[in-house]
Amino acid sequence: MRTWQRLLSTAVLGCFACSNETGPSGPPADIGGGWRVSEVLSNAADAITCTDAGILTVTQSTGTFTATITQAGTCVGPTGAVDNSGAASGSGQVTAGTIDFQIPPCQYRGTASGTPPDAASGTVSCVAGSASFTGTWHAARGGDLAPPTVRATETAPAGDSSFVPGDTVQLDLDASDNQQLGWVGYRLGAPALGSDSVVATGTHVTHTFAVATPANWTGDLMVFARDAAGTPAQRDTALRVLFGYVRHPTHSVTLAARVRDMAFDATRHALYLSQPDSQRVAVLSLASYTYGTPFAMPSVPAGLDLTRGGDSLLVALRRAAALAVVDLTQSSPSVDTLRLTFDESLGRGPDALRVVSNGKAIVALTCDGIGFGGAVLDYTLATRTSHVRTDAPYGGIVSCATVLARSTDRTKLLLLIWDTCCPVTGAMYDAGSDAFVVQNGTVGATQPPTSADGDRFLIGGTVFTSMLVPVTTLVPDAILAPWPPTAISPDGVVVYVGDASGPGYSGVGYAKVRVSDGAVLERVRLPAPATRLTALPDGHTLIAEAAPLPFSAQTSRLFVVTLP
Repeated sequence: MRTWQRLLSTAVLGCFACSNETGPSGPPADIGGGWRVSEVLSNAADAITCTDAGILTVTQSTGTFTATITQAGTCVGPTGAVDNSGAASGSGQVTAGTIDFQIPPCQYRGTASGTPPDAASGTVSCVAGSASFTGTWHAARGGDLAPPTVRATETAPAGDSSFVPGDTVQLDLDASDNQQLGWVGYRLGAPALGSDSVVATGTHVTHTFAVATPANWTGDLMVFARDAAGTPAQRDTALRVLFGYVRHPTHSVTLAARVRDMAFDATRHALYLSQPDSQRVAVLSLASYTYGTPFAMPSVPAGLDLTRGGDSLLVALRRAAALAVVDLTQSSPSVDTLRLTFDESLGRGPDALRVVSNGKAIVALTCDGIGFGGAVLDYTLATRTSHVRTDAPYGGIVSCATVLARSTDRTKLLLLIWDTCCPVTGAMYDAGSDAFVVQNGTVGATQPPTSADGDRFLIGGTVFTSMLVPVTTLVPDAILAPWPPTAISPDGVVVYVGDASGPGYSGVGYAKVRVSDGAVLERVRLPAPATRLTALPDGHTLIAEAAPLPFSAQTSRLFVVTLP
C-alpha cells in the first residue's frame, strides 16, 4: 500500500492509463516468476523522496501478464518520514525487449536484458491526488525471494507504559532471514528523522538500540531488516506519546509493603521506610536503588526521624509505649527501645514523630477509634525522659489524626489536627523557646498533605509562614474531591503538585509550580500516578510513592526522581 498521501494534502489516488506500446518485434520475452525489485521516486515540488524495495511476482500469458508486489520502504518529506510498505497488484504487456505494466497508482516502463531475461530497469511515474512522482526502477530475477522478518519491543524509562518527547527508548530488535541477513536498524518517523543501523550476520540476530528522541518526536518508530540480497522488511509503530510533559531521570523501586513514613539520611545516602505491616524499617540505598538489610522492630513502626547528628534513627512504636532507636554508627545497626510515659487507655500509642533542633523528639499519640483521644508529648534524648505537652492545642488533648511536619533546619514544627473542620487546626512549635507559640486555622478541607521547608509550610495547596499566616494558595480546597499529593521544595521557591486522580481516570505526573506567581514551570511524567510526594532536603531529589487501591493487582512502587 503506497502512502505518499500521508505526506500530501490529497484525498484520492489517481493513475496513468496503461500503455499500448508493442516494442521490438519477435516473441515476447519470458519474464514469469519472481524478481527482486527496487525503486526511487521523488516529487520536486513537495520535496518528497520515496525509496522502496521488495519482491515482484509475475504470472505471464504470452504477451500479457499479471503482477503482485510486496515491498518495504519509506517516503521522506519536509514533515518527516512515513512507512511506504505494503502489497499491491496490477497487469501489463511484454514484448521481445520491453516491459510496460501498471500497479496503481504507478506505471512502469522499461527494458529487459539477458536470454532468458535476468535483469530489467526503466522509469516509473505515479500520481497521488494532485501530486506527481517520477523515478527509476531496477529488477533482478530469482535469487533469494523470501524477505526477512523483523520485530521489536520498545521499553520506556522506569518501567513506564508511555513515552514523552525526549525519552531514550530501549529498542530490542529481533530479525531473521532464510539465508543471510545484511543490516538491521531503526528510523524515527515524522518529524524526528533520526536513525541508526548495524551490520547483521547469520540468519538470526538480536540487537538493543538506545534510541534518543528529540523534543519534537511524535511517537512514530520504524524498525527494518535487509537480507544479503538487498530485500528489506519493515515495521512501523506509533508509540503512545504524552505531549506537554518532560521526564527527569527516574528510578523505580518496588515496595513490598505499605509505607507509613520515611526519613532521608544524607550521610549514608539512604532512605528509611517504616513498614507497619511487616514490622520493620526498610533501608533503600539512593546510590544503587537497592534494599539493604531491614531493621526489625520490636513493635509496629509508625513515624520516624533521624537525630540531629544523624547517628541514630528514632522510630515511633504504635503498639508499645516506647520509641525504637537504631544505632546507625555500627556496621550491623542495633535496635534499642526508649520508654515513654503516658496514659495508654483507648489504645493510645506513638504515631507521628519528628526530632527538632533542641534535641527533643515531638511525638503525636494516636488511639483506636476517632475523635479527641490523642495527645502530644516530647522525649528528651539527653535525659531519656518524656512528658505530655499541655501547651499543644486544646490543652494537649488532640485528635487521633494528628500529623507533624518540621522545617529542614529543625527549628520549627507544625502540628496539624487533620480531622478538625472547618478550618483545620494548626499549631507551630518553636524549638528555641520549647513552646507552641501560635495556633491558627489553616485550610478548609480535611486531611490535606503537609510538608515544610526552612520557613514555609505547605498545607494542602496553601503556603503558610512559620506563624501560620497564609502566603499564597496554589491548589484550592477540594472538600468533595481527593487532594492531589503536594510537596514544597527545601528552598520554598516551588511546589510540586501531583496530577489529580479519581475513579476512571488517573494522573500521569506532576506540575512544578512557582510559589511567587503560581506559574507552572514544567509538567513531569511519572510511570504511575503519585499518591504521595516528598521533596528531600538535598534539593535535587523528589520521592513519588505510587500506592494502588486496596485489592488492586498493581504493585506499589517508589519513584526516585533526580531534579535538574
